[in-house]
Order: sequence, then structure tokens, then C-alpha cells
Amino acid sequence: MKELICENCGGTYQEYPSKAERSRFCSKECKSQWESKNKTGKNNPNWSGGKVELVCENCGESFETNKYEKKNGRSFCSQKCAGEHRKEKMKGEKNPSWKGGKIEIECEWCGDTKKVTPAKKSQRFCSTECYMYWLSEKRKNEAWVGEDNPMWKDGASDDRRYGRNWAKQRKKAKKRDKHKCMLCDSKNDLVVHHKRPLRTFDKTKTSWWKEANKLNNLITLCRSCHSKIHTGKSLEELDPDNHAGVA
Repeated sequence: MKELICENCGGTYQEYPSKAERSRFCSKECKSQWESKNKTGKNNPNWSGGKVELVCENCGESFETNKYEKKNGRSFCSQKCAGEHRKEKMKGEKNPSWKGGKIEIECEWCGDTKKVTPAKKSQRFCSTECYMYWLSEKRKNEAWVGEDNPMWKDGASDDRRYGRNWAKQRKKAKKRDKHKCMLCDSKNDLVVHHKRPLRTFDKTKTSWWKEANKLNNLITLCRSCHSKIHTGKSLEELDPDNHAGVA
């Protein structure tokens, strides 16, 4: 064994002759201590020039960072400042999703106005509370179906059941029948009825609805007369004089 002197603590230690030429420290602890004293800052082989000082674009305070972050465009001292800056930058017309700002709507219940995004321009109430008041007071004893329903979309929800042209044909039938029941002349709570029931059409055919929704198969009725038909009475029984042109 060969005796050597440790470069950190100055103590002596023994090492094999084959390792003596490369050995400089008596232990890993001494090697670590020496490197922490002598390989910091510019003495470190990985030295990249030290930290650089930048000014935060949001708060204006100076902060230190490394040259790589500066090279990659770091402009803020913290995530908080970055978020605040982004929020301000994306506000209003600066936002790529800007659609002209908020619009004003009038509540159908209380009459107050409320600002909403253009996407909510069809909103009818300023709050859920107003909607519930309207629901309980204005719709007492009224049917919750068809055009009376606030979610009504011109029959679009019935397209699958009644066929693609149902909304269009339904409007035509009502217009032809002068927007009144063809059995009792009522102009309230109207529906359009299929004289030949939908269930009798072969729905395996691609365009079965074209035949089903022909105007000569449609008739405008009030909901009361319509209910009578669906409880067993026929159009002929309800209109024996054929005033409605029952085919």
C-alpha cells in the first residue's frame, strides 16, 4: 500500500499503488467538501456565465434568472405575474374569441335588464328565480308542450319521429287552416294531426316521411279535439258534415 496526503483535510491515508496516481482524497466526504469550495461559480466546469438580471413585464420588479431562461423569452418574475399579464392581454377585443362584447336582454318576468354574451342572446330571464316565478304563475293550467314550451325549437326535436320535413309541413298546414282548429274553430293550443297515423307507414323506407307529411294527410286541431281522437273517436265522428274536409 502507498501512503498519500488528502488534498482536503491534509491527513494521510493509504491506497493501492495502481490507484495512487489518480487518488486525491481520503474519503468521499473530503472530495465533496473540496469540490464545494473549489468548483463553484466560474471554477465549475459547467459554468454558463452566471445569472442575469431581468425586469418583469407585469410588476416592473427586477429578478435574476439564468441565461437559458432569458434566451427562451422569460419575461415575468413569477407565474402569478405571467397570469395577470395574460389576463389583461386577452381581455375584451384583444381576445381572439371576441364577438363584440356583451349584449343587453330584458327579463320577461321582472323587466330588469341583464348583460349576457352573444351566445346567450336568446335567454329570456335574468335569473333562475325569475324563471321559476314565471313558470309557476304564468303557466298555471296550461299545456307544457309544443310552441308553449320555452325550450321549443320549431319542432326540431320531433324530426326523428316525424321526419325531416315535419317543421316545414307543420307550418304550412297551420297556415292553410288559417291557424284554427278545423273541428271547433278554436285558435288556442293548436297541434297538427296526421289523418293517417304515422304507425301505418313503412319506416324501413328511406323517405317514408315524405308521404306521411303530405299536406292532404295533415289537419290543424286544438289539443282538446286532438285528445278526443286519441281516446278512440274518429274525425268522421267529430265532424259528420265534413266541414274540415276529412278524407
